[in-house]
Amino acid sequence: MINEAEVAVIGGGIMGLSAAYHLAKLGVNVVLVEMDKIAAGASGSNAGAIRGSDVENPAASPIYEASYKMYHDWNENGELGYDLEISVVPVLRCLTDQHIEAMKQGVWKKRQEAWTMERLRVARRREWMIPEPNIVEDVTCGIESTNTMINLFRVTQGLARAAECNGAKILTKTRVTGIDAKDGRVCGLSTSRGRIEVRFIVNAAGSWASVIGRMVGLKIPIVPAIGTALVTEPTQPLTYHGRIVYDPLWFDPHRPCIPDSEDPCERLGVTTEIDRHTKEDNYILARSEHDVDLPEKGAKTLVEPETLKCIAQSAIRIVPKLRSINIMRVYAGMRPVCRPDGNPIIGKVESVEGFIMAAGSWHTGMSYGPATGKLVSEIIAGKKPSIPIDAFLMSRLRNT
Repeated sequence: MINEAEVAVIGGGIMGLSAAYHLAKLGVNVVLVEMDKIAAGASGSNAGAIRGSDVENPAASPIYEASYKMYHDWNENGELGYDLEISVVPVLRCLTDQHIEAMKQGVWKKRQEAWTMERLRVARRREWMIPEPNIVEDVTCGIESTNTMINLFRVTQGLARAAECNGAKILTKTRVTGIDAKDGRVCGLSTSRGRIEVRFIVNAAGSWASVIGRMVGLKIPIVPAIGTALVTEPTQPLTYHGRIVYDPLWFDPHRPCIPDSEDPCERLGVTTEIDRHTKEDNYILARSEHDVDLPEKGAKTLVEPETLKCIAQSAIRIVPKLRSINIMRVYAGMRPVCRPDGNPIIGKVESVEGFIMAAGSWHTGMSYGPATGKLVSEIIAGKKPSIPIDAFLMSRLRNT
């Protein structure tokens, strides 16, 4: 057990691991406290996609770009001890004639504007660069693009290893039970393994960020939204793009479910993602999103039978041959969503000195994580953040 540290980082996901890693590299005495195991939450339950920019959110683009570079630098210099398996996979967004007509009437206007800025175009099925004979025939059009993917387990385990090699201490299976403050400044935290005297606390607790916030009297509007996936047995290729995406017309990425709908797919936020894993010769079928309560025990949320059924039916609707493939396992994770605007909260909290936020990255935690950890280390070291973070400060939420 550690009795004293300069900085305590709460949370063993990509945000917390990157913060611990960058702080340790600066020679800071840092301890990371994780209630379960490394990457037990959203960082271990996503597809591993990373982005180098965001045309819809210009404030995020410099952070994405810096993180993207870090991943490639780590992969080249071997600092994390693993091949991070960075790859670029082809993606097909499926559209029907109904989609095309609705878009002519103004549906998905923001999405179309983003596609235009990204120089993506709608192509008829016969024009696809990669044919997809097993996709249902009423998918008459599509948008082909690419995604950059990483092995998220190698990234998170590698960061933990590199942080420890630089002097960080990592305590897993350790729950934070309270935070002490004196004269408006944090001075220690209580854990299931004892108390730690600290000068700074980094709240990188993901979906539990609001729980940690309450320990210092803060109301942090980050809520957990469940994401669910099914993993198939190995099979011969049924699709030839690395990812197939189909969004029904009702779907809005900024409001991914309709809670009062009688349609279970709308109520549970179920759309279709079919990811082909060429190394294992299997598929991951996803996705869902709707708010849930935090689990009473542990870091894992339970899968929901109704959601699993809707995801399977949606995937079969696009690729009917999936009906004959067995499911090996299912899992669910919780995305930390800052409900007022969907952006993460990064940086100092004015009302509690020494309390730093790094949580709420929703769908793009792996893109935010590496650079966010570096920004946190700069703030604690008393430096000006190398990337502007005004759009992500807690103070922006004052009137929400």
